[in-house]
Amino acid sequence: MSLFSYRSRNECELDREVDEFFATFFGGRRFGDYWSPDIDMSDNGKELTVHAELPGVRKEDISLDVQGNNLIISGESPIRKEVSESRTFFCERRFGNFKRNIPLPNDVDTSKINAAYKDGILEVKIEKREDTSPKKISIV
Repeated sequence: MSLFSYRSRNECELDREVDEFFATFFGGRRFGDYWSPDIDMSDNGKELTVHAELPGVRKEDISLDVQGNNLIISGESPIRKEVSESRTFFCERRFGNFKRNIPLPNDVDTSKINAAYKDGILEVKIEKREDTSPKKISIV
């Protein structure tokens, strides 16, 4: 008996859909027909940096938008092609449309955004405004 059992493509897709359905109720990041990429966000005082994992996605298939005070990363990852001679043991990668809405702090300057994509990681740098430091106001 093998450690792995043979799973048909339909069984793997059903397993993934069930997992994503329950993940939605317990903190998952799949909404409707979209999956959401994992991100890291950091602030060094001068700029905000967002790194998004988008493995296997071409740069041309990524859209980056700012709406109000939200950074929106969206696009589509390629659908895996079925190989009839292989047997699938695990189906964990995500395919299809993706979207991530990232609320931005008020002190960023959304007119000063730079983005780069390399090795499946999207890096977005957003400069912070200089005039957002707290100011002491004297009362007369």
